[in-house]
Amino acid sequence: MVGDTGLPPFQEATGYLPDGEWTATWQVFVDRFGWNDHRLRLLVKLQLGLLAVRKAGAMTAWINGSFTTTKEYPNDVDVLYSAHGVRPLLLPTDFRNRALRREMYGGDYLAVDDTEVRPHHPDGLFAFFRTDDEGCPKGIVRLSLSTVPRLAIRDRK
Repeated sequence: MVGDTGLPPFQEATGYLPDGEWTATWQVFVDRFGWNDHRLRLLVKLQLGLLAVRKAGAMTAWINGSFTTTKEYPNDVDVLYSAHGVRPLLLPTDFRNRALRREMYGGDYLAVDDTEVRPHHPDGLFAFFRTDDEGCPKGIVRLSLSTVPRLAIRDRK
């Protein structure tokens, strides 16, 4: 059953979303995962990163990592974004440097083709992205980048 935000409740035992790909708008995502000041700061950085990949041509992103769990203070946000139509030269210069990208945009961003298979991830990056370090399945959130607004996130009441 999907919760009132359009996303399912966290699994009590793990703190993860249930296994699967869960679609949300930007506002639903913010409402669900922006429950403290630390997370809101990461959301602002994520918003800037998603706008950067959208400007380069990406239309979809998948968000995961500890940010999409019950962890109060996640370190960062893990992002896959569709490589279809992306023109890498349109990405900001600081986006090409991993350390700067993590600092400016809140996490790791990987361009991906959902049919892609890599030798060290034989089932593809999506399968890798949907499990934790111990192989436990977890859900990911799919965002249409057209729902990400240009304006900064406003303080919630």
